[in-house]
Amino acid sequence: MANIKFLINKKTAGTRAQLSVRFYAGREHDYRVKTRIYVPVAMWQEQQQRLVIPRRFATEDTLFATEAQRQIDELTQFIFEEYAAVGGKIDRNFLNYAVAKYYGEPINEQEGQNKAQNTSLEWYLDNYPTAHNLEPKTAEKYYSLSRILSRFTKDVRPIDVTTLTVADLDEIERWLRSGDNVARCENTIGHKMRCIRAVCNWARKRGDMQHYPFDSYKIKAEVYGTPNFLTLQERDTLYSTVISNPALAVQRDIFVFQCHIGCRVSDLYHLTDANITQDGNFIQYIPRKTSKNKPQTVRVPLTATAKEIIARYKGRNRDNRRIDFRSKSTRLDVGLLPFISEQKYNDAIKQVLKIADITRTVLTYDPMSRQNVPKRLCDIASSHMARRTFMANMFKLTKSERITSAFTGHVENSKAFSRYTDVDDELKLNIIKLIDTTEE
Repeated sequence: MANIKFLINKKTAGTRAQLSVRFYAGREHDYRVKTRIYVPVAMWQEQQQRLVIPRRFATEDTLFATEAQRQIDELTQFIFEEYAAVGGKIDRNFLNYAVAKYYGEPINEQEGQNKAQNTSLEWYLDNYPTAHNLEPKTAEKYYSLSRILSRFTKDVRPIDVTTLTVADLDEIERWLRSGDNVARCENTIGHKMRCIRAVCNWARKRGDMQHYPFDSYKIKAEVYGTPNFLTLQERDTLYSTVISNPALAVQRDIFVFQCHIGCRVSDLYHLTDANITQDGNFIQYIPRKTSKNKPQTVRVPLTATAKEIIARYKGRNRDNRRIDFRSKSTRLDVGLLPFISEQKYNDAIKQVLKIADITRTVLTYDPMSRQNVPKRLCDIASSHMARRTFMANMFKLTKSERITSAFTGHVENSKAFSRYTDVDDELKLNIIKLIDTTEE
């Protein structure tokens, strides 16, 4: 009979440790492989083979542990399914192959990797997320870039990190722009080069890279247009609009709720009843994006509308999200609201704005042409527009970056935050009225 056991690295010095998975089926088959799953050491119960997670309050550790437990359960099921698929006829490479397949990695038929493979750029991109305990969505960016560069290796030549030069970086950049038969904007190319710079910094810390080509190679700054957002009147119009489709009406409510608390969609999808304070007046959470560098708890007072939306869906079955680590989605057992996949949520937002006739024309930055082009607001809407709506209107009302960032969780001197605090024409008009005086 086959069994699976997860083992924690007991020598870890930190609060989180990497799990290894052990698969054994009789005396002949007993294998062990490291996973990409990290768990809070204090919550791991060896005998129960699971995380014991306090449910009273939502903290960064409890949210992290909930996601880790989901991955443990999913990986366990996946390995058993692979075992059943081959009728129990396995060899010593079975567990390596199964875990690699779960993470969407190419299966290496050779035993181990030789020196050239261990110093390839793809190897560093594949292993960087685990070494730095990245969130699944962030980690996928590195895995995706690794798959892209595997095509570079096939079409052009392999890249060895230990001998990486400025000329190599220039060649990779040119290939990303025109050699891969994929249209990419300059911002996307710049982001991918920053990922390469990150893994090179890691390689240098490991002692694998004695030189540093990024001292001479400069990455172009990303260019973004002025953010577009809803006015408070448009937000309220959307909420009061009658929407005959019940499913769309639910997603409209979630979008309006997000407009009232200003969180990122990644944080929104991880909210549960535990994030609401006992008096029901605040929602609190730790932003996942900045939790590792500068964790802080964001507390946002709940408006009457936000409370109304929470009450409307209280007690409904909200365990309706299927999250797959490999498909970039996320899942909690019970969400605060009836969430759907992020893509379907974004599609619903566009539809409900159109139904509410929020179709004014705005200028939006086209990253491919690097030009501002006119588009209808409903056509460019997404979940992040809710955060923009909250931030931009908060800044207009308070004229204070410090107050606004206290509600949004932005770190000090955030470049992204500065885009939302531009002094637009409406703000100029309001200010000029304050200094406009007439002599009697």
